[in-house]
Amino acid sequence: MVTRSLAVFVAVFLVVCGVVFLVAAVVQGVPFIWLQGRGQQLGLAAGRFVITVSPEAPTMVGETITVTVSDAQTLAPVEGASVAIWKDGTHLVDFPTDAKGIVQFEYPGETTILLISKGTDYQTGMKVLPKEPAAWIQDETNALLVGIVSGVISDLAVAWIKRGPLEE
Repeated sequence: MVTRSLAVFVAVFLVVCGVVFLVAAVVQGVPFIWLQGRGQQLGLAAGRFVITVSPEAPTMVGETITVTVSDAQTLAPVEGASVAIWKDGTHLVDFPTDAKGIVQFEYPGETTILLISKGTDYQTGMKVLPKEPAAWIQDETNALLVGIVSGVISDLAVAWIKRGPLEE
């Protein structure tokens, strides 16, 4: 009976942790589309972006922000990449990069998230203004690993619950 109680406790604990994580993400303004990885998991996309933002730490709402998107291998500008701007969990607007890989927009305020994508040619890139919180998992590979580990733990807890108490 103690084993079954422990398994129930572990399962409930994992569910509560998941809910707390999602609520914290919403409160911090992290869009769910970022949490889902925009469907490009396992690193199957062909390339990666080099994303530069100037200024890196804007101080005033309305300040002009310049985003430059380049190919990580060739360092060539990426024309037609989509720069999606999110603020407080709300998608504001998308801008395409020009022939020089550049987009300019007015800074909407803290915390602004930029998601940069281009079809299936590249893995989605992300930048957070004014700075990237160190606690966020920013690499899609790491996010996938966290998902796999939590799934395995959940499956083990459910299997333990279904199995019932150990018979001696």
